Amino acid sequence: MKCPVCGADLTDLWRVGNFVRINNSLNHDKIYGGQFGVITKITDNNYYYITVYNKRSGRYWLCGFEHDEFVVLEENIEEFYNAYQHWREG
Repeated sequence: MKCPVCGADLTDLWRVGNFVRINNSLNHDKIYGGQFGVITKITDNNYYYITVYNKRSGRYWLCGFEHDEFVVLEENIEEFYNAYQHWREG
C-alpha cells in the first residue's frame, strides 16, 4: 500500500507517521540529537523529513535525515491518537 501524499510504502517500518528518536551522532546539525520526532515525508531517494523540536529556536521544524540518523520507535502517531481519544472519552 502506498501513501497517497508521498508515495511511501506504508507496510515498511520507516513510514510517514511513525515516531522516531534522532541519533546523538549526527553528520550535521547536532541540536536535534536525542530528540523525538515524527516522519512527515519520504523522498524517492529514501531521504526522510522529520518534524522535530529544535532546541535552539524553541519550536518544531521539518528537517531532513538519512535513514541511519534516527531509530524508528515502531509506534504510529495514529495509534497513539486513537488510544488518547479512547482514554479521554472513557
